Amino acid sequence: MGAIGYDPTTKTLAVQFKAGARAIYHYPGVEPETFEEFKAAKSLGTYFGQKLQKLPFEKYPNEGQEETQAQASRALASAPALRSVPPTRKEAHVPRPITATLAELQGGVFLDECSQRFADLVRNVDETGKAGKLTITLDLKKTSGAISVTPKVTDKTPEPAPDSDLFYATVEGNLTRDNPNQRKLDLRPVDTKPTDVRNVPDAEPARPVRTINEG
Repeated sequence: MGAIGYDPTTKTLAVQFKAGARAIYHYPGVEPETFEEFKAAKSLGTYFGQKLQKLPFEKYPNEGQEETQAQASRALASAPALRSVPPTRKEAHVPRPITATLAELQGGVFLDECSQRFADLVRNVDETGKAGKLTITLDLKKTSGAISVTPKVTDKTPEPAPDSDLFYATVEGNLTRDNPNQRKLDLRPVDTKPTDVRNVPDAEPARPVRTINEG
């Protein structure tokens, strides 16, 4: 939360977010008691998300895409009773999420590569049942007053076990498919001569059965 303000005459709440400093949002119809609760809340972001975020609002963008800090200050001054909110000690030391930096490296290509490698790793771990590892390395170096960041991603992907073949060792130190301890059978080919096919004559038709009545 960058700055908040309130106009009791119109009951309008004005909010500027840190992530969107180029715009000011006006929320009409906010009661003074609600603004006092908002201003005294332990976490402005949590209170806003729970009670104010879904209210109707009007957005007032600042002029120009390349706005200077002075222009941003003048835009804040034009909002109803808008005052900067001093950050709490906890908020002042909140670091930027590293995912935001990863998304900017190499124009987003690096994060796409990390995502693809991670998906492949998950699939291989699931298929093989073996452990895998994905390592993201960021090398930082100060260059001409700026910080140079060189990203690198490596993975240790489990591979399926290769198929094995069974052999037997001989006394000479060789390998053979045949078990040397197993007796070999002398197999001989069997000559088969064609036999004459004889037709079986049809059986005589069955005689009718006569029923004998018992007297």
